[in-house]
Amino acid sequence: MKAGTRTIVSFKQEGSYETAVETILLDVIHREKSPYYVQIDGEEIPHFLHRAKFEKAKMGWYYSQRLRSVEIRYPNPKRDHEVLISFEQFDLIGM
Repeated sequence: MKAGTRTIVSFKQEGSYETAVETILLDVIHREKSPYYVQIDGEEIPHFLHRAKFEKAKMGWYYSQRLRSVEIRYPNPKRDHEVLISFEQFDLIGM
């Protein structure tokens, strides 16, 4: 893991064991603000504003104001991969 305005979580597969884990759920605490975006291997994943919709989705992310954490869910790619969580500054005019 490399923390900062662009937090990167890297997953490396070792050995020949085939995992039975089908879904990965990350919970990253960030007390200051919600991320700008989340990417898996360079592809942006959907952002959900409503927890119920996030919980039904197979892939996406949700920022809990109450817990001050980012929850990220995605199918396990079963290979080396990287999750990028952007806490970079952005403005509404530039969006």
